[in-house]
Amino acid sequence: MAANRTVLMISYWYPPTPGAGAQRAAGFARHLGEYGWNPLVLTAGRDDFDPRTSGNHPLKAVPDGDALIIRESDFRTPEDALANYAGPPRPNRFRAWLRGLSVSDRFGLWACGVAFAMERCHGEFQPDCVWASFPPQSCALLPFEMRETRGRPVVLDLRDPWLGPGGHPPASWRQRRVWGARERWCIDAAKAVVVISEAMRDDLVSRLHVPTERITVIPNGFDAQRCRPVEVLRSRPALTLTHVGSVAHRNRPDLLLTALAAGRQRLSPTLRVRFVGNLSAAYVAGLGLADVVETAGLVPSAEAWRETCSADALLLLVGEYVGRWGHNAKMFEYLRSGRPILCLEEAPGSNDRRLLEQLAPERTVYASLTSPVEIIDAIHRVIELAKSIPFGQINESPGLMRYDRRRLAGELADVLNRVV
Repeated sequence: MAANRTVLMISYWYPPTPGAGAQRAAGFARHLGEYGWNPLVLTAGRDDFDPRTSGNHPLKAVPDGDALIIRESDFRTPEDALANYAGPPRPNRFRAWLRGLSVSDRFGLWACGVAFAMERCHGEFQPDCVWASFPPQSCALLPFEMRETRGRPVVLDLRDPWLGPGGHPPASWRQRRVWGARERWCIDAAKAVVVISEAMRDDLVSRLHVPTERITVIPNGFDAQRCRPVEVLRSRPALTLTHVGSVAHRNRPDLLLTALAAGRQRLSPTLRVRFVGNLSAAYVAGLGLADVVETAGLVPSAEAWRETCSADALLLLVGEYVGRWGHNAKMFEYLRSGRPILCLEEAPGSNDRRLLEQLAPERTVYASLTSPVEIIDAIHRVIELAKSIPFGQINESPGLMRYDRRRLAGELADVLNRVV
């Protein structure tokens, strides 16, 4: 293998900040070295990190386990952006009008700080190419705006459609026009585009006429090295149906909680629906579900994995948007754990369901998120199924290992090799 090259990875989201975007970036950074690429990660600052150093080095690269990390401060921390889920967002006309006046995203100040600091680095960082993660669009634009990276080949990694709930839903016709133009410009300027699903690839081909050969599909996945057998926690007296991961409205947790409130008399008194993530305990209590729904809050990834393996059954919420454009990132760890899965879909035929039907048909139960009666019946069925499935059955099947992040990093390395 040739001598290692350097790729500058720009991602606002990065561990220990939770979320699928952070884990995707870290998974690539963790394994790219095995394929001849040294990752240098440019991400957002944290409360416990001072990005300003003495002398003429406004940015400092520090080792962070898997890669060299450059953290640039923001007026808010990434953790602040992942607030506790407390029900459907309430429309605010004034706030929407005010937001519609700007054509920048809310990460613009951070991006300006990064660009200014990089200008003062005097050539200290000279990557061979750049990988930039969208959303937000500020990350996608940075490689083309910074002197240190201008002219370097750019690989644009799209985790969501540009204009939409996962990217930037426009609040005005002006935003739609400007942001749509930025999308086209960034995709045209990039040497290659990576997307997480065939649906996103097909959308770019049909809507923006991007040549198919410029687009590579690299889905989300899991890290097999970090998802190894663990000691199962079985001290809880109740049966647990556990949701592990961030709670976002686009996966419609409100529909599930409404069904639980309506059908609680049909649930076993020994059942607890457990959320390991950012579901608000106050919101649950306000719905009168505190005796049915447990909230564990955000936990480190190792503890989240232990919770996954210790659940009697696992809960997967699939909103229409997520089911159409990609996969729930936690689904791969669900499959890895060997535990039974309850998949609740807002719209039938989701990407998640199709993959579950391929890889775990014998331990998955399905129901519609829009039918409270179906949801309660499906909970009964998956808990009954759980009684026949022993703990500790880690999934090593070739179909699932296709989504190991080590393998996916190799696919990204192939893209980087092509553009350089």
